Amino acid sequence: MPLNHLGLVLRFVDIRGPLPDAAGDPQVRGVVSWLTSDEIPDPQRYANWLDAMLAAGKHLVVLGSPGVRNVSYFVPRSFGKHPFDLHAEINGSIDYLNALLPAGKRVMLLQWSGDTHPFAAALDRVTLRREDGAR
Repeated sequence: MPLNHLGLVLRFVDIRGPLPDAAGDPQVRGVVSWLTSDEIPDPQRYANWLDAMLAAGKHLVVLGSPGVRNVSYFVPRSFGKHPFDLHAEINGSIDYLNALLPAGKRVMLLQWSGDTHPFAAALDRVTLRREDGAR
């Protein structure tokens, strides 16, 4: 992996065995999870371990399957540090991108990955931004 060329030391862990108590370890920068299926033993244990890593400020990169689709709780993306905020999710994204654009340019189309069936409040929020030309 290219990460070792950046001076990082990779430690491979089989999730079928004990998971390392790395949340408090200052040498651990994060977790790279590369699973090919959600069919893992004890997905709740794995989800709890990931939550602990996120709560400790560790980074998480998920390649392939997250492995935790069928558990009672999973904190997606940055929601482990901040609760979901629809205003920040939509308006914040548009405002952030507008600040990066050249003078006279603005966001005209907002697309996001993930759920392709957004709930009504999300659609209403985008509709409110149409006054700025976003759709």
